[in-house]
Amino acid sequence: MFANGYTNESFNSEDLNEKEGLSAESEIFTASRGWFKRFKKRSKLHNVQMTGEAASADKEAAAAYPPSLKKLIDERGYSSQQIFNVDETSLFWKRMPKRTYIAQEEKAAPGFKPAKDRITLLLG
Repeated sequence: MFANGYTNESFNSEDLNEKEGLSAESEIFTASRGWFKRFKKRSKLHNVQMTGEAASADKEAAAAYPPSLKKLIDERGYSSQQIFNVDETSLFWKRMPKRTYIAQEEKAAPGFKPAKDRITLLLG
């Protein structure tokens, strides 16, 4: 399964069952905490936090926005009832796990591009 003692891919117990040729109909292997702890030690695996792409923000544009917003409100004559504060967020339903096991020789998990399967929400 791990010819060189480690892999750069994340995995879980379902992946282990699949690699061993076990299907949903066959008997599922359930490891105790002690067994899994010894397995990690034998396989030289340790748990690390996964990181995705770094977030980026245009700080200069954010600093320049409040004066331009005030100017826009004054020019167009908007009342306070016409101004809303909203925030955009995303709901991901195919989210990758935040942690994975990698070889002890590795210091960090390889980066990955997160899935874009999401619903965008506008909250106000």
